[in-house]
Amino acid sequence: MSRDMREAGSIPCSRYLPVVNVLNGADGSWWNTWGSGLVGYDNGTFPGSLAGTDAVQVISGASSTAFVPNHAPVSATFTVAPASHGFVANDVLMVCDYRQASIFQMTGGSGNSVVHNNSGTPGNCSKGLGFKKPRDCSATGAAYTYPDNSVMVRLQATRWYVAANGRGSNSLFRVVARINGWRGRGSRRGVSDMQLTYLLPGSSNYVVASSIPSARWRDVIAMRMDLGLSGIDRVGTDNSVITRRVVHTVTLRSRNA
Repeated sequence: MSRDMREAGSIPCSRYLPVVNVLNGADGSWWNTWGSGLVGYDNGTFPGSLAGTDAVQVISGASSTAFVPNHAPVSATFTVAPASHGFVANDVLMVCDYRQASIFQMTGGSGNSVVHNNSGTPGNCSKGLGFKKPRDCSATGAAYTYPDNSVMVRLQATRWYVAANGRGSNSLFRVVARINGWRGRGSRRGVSDMQLTYLLPGSSNYVVASSIPSARWRDVIAMRMDLGLSGIDRVGTDNSVITRRVVHTVTLRSRNA
């Protein structure tokens, strides 16, 4: 969990790069909330979470790294290495160099090839990956050729929350985003509560999610995780389960460099 939080909002080339996002989709889609890096939810307001507990969604570009020896914008094709990069069609990817970064959907390719045509579901609005304000969603878009040694990663979104596990107790859940929905990646049984607070620049006090304006999530520099743990067996002196609280603080690397 700490690793996910530390990587929130990270770009493998530099945190100061302008980012263009050419994916189609509603504003609420997870791939269109890149700029925030993370968003918290208080007191069971996250769908499916346990009443009174907090939740968080984190987005980063920090997994499955590959390098770009060549980019052919006309055919919307990257040559990538190694061929064992793990990217598959429909993945949401990020590519960057020393000038800019682009978020797009892989619409085809295999082995050393990654294609980014304006097709697919939700698909790319353009095959042009150049940064421009407002973004250019014409078929060819804003032209840009990524040079040799550019970096490509899978854009990763995760959600952490506490919920009933169907076995008579509660667990800490981690789910990972895919274009067609969210997939669970296991749970940690015995977590009965999670309280999250966040630190903004210039402040010494951690605050709850509901006190952070939507435009300021991109400014959060650290967060504190307070987990309530409950044992499974009744081994306490009064025949009760043993409970403990674990508090851990992490800083967001991309905002503390």
